[in-house]
Amino acid sequence: MAAQWALRPGAGDEDVREFYGFGWVSGGALDLEGHRLRTAESEALRHRTLTLLLRAAVDAEEALRGASDAAAARAEAERAWQAVAAHAQGAETAWRVEREHAGKQAETWKGVQALAQGAADELWKRLVDPVGENERSWSREEQDAVGSAAFWQDILRQAREGGTRVAG
Repeated sequence: MAAQWALRPGAGDEDVREFYGFGWVSGGALDLEGHRLRTAESEALRHRTLTLLLRAAVDAEEALRGASDAAAARAEAERAWQAVAAHAQGAETAWRVEREHAGKQAETWKGVQALAQGAADELWKRLVDPVGENERSWSREEQDAVGSAAFWQDILRQAREGGTRVAG
């Protein structure tokens, strides 16, 4: 909205300067907040689903121990661990995408910061600190995504081990 206002018919240089001096960096901060909310909601849902899938897999594996129909119980336990593995694989993939997105954002803000630091215009000089904060925030998001992807890779490994264990 701020960019549209700055570029509306009849807008002047001062409107564009206002956008770059306030609206642009504020919009970037809102983008970051939206990203954080979206990823937090998605991860909460993934963890809730993981809890349910793990419970089903553990219960199916436990049922295998005393099952009268071992083949059917084994197949059920294998399916349950495969569901955990598929969920973990999807979550890990989602976090790789988030890492790439955050990395691109961080690089973009880093480039803007370099331009701002080298600019003679006072408006750009005032942007150095907020733009730098956006770059650092996106870099932290990138590292957090790496950690989350690693968590899901570990869950995937455990699910595959569970599948191997019950297939045995």
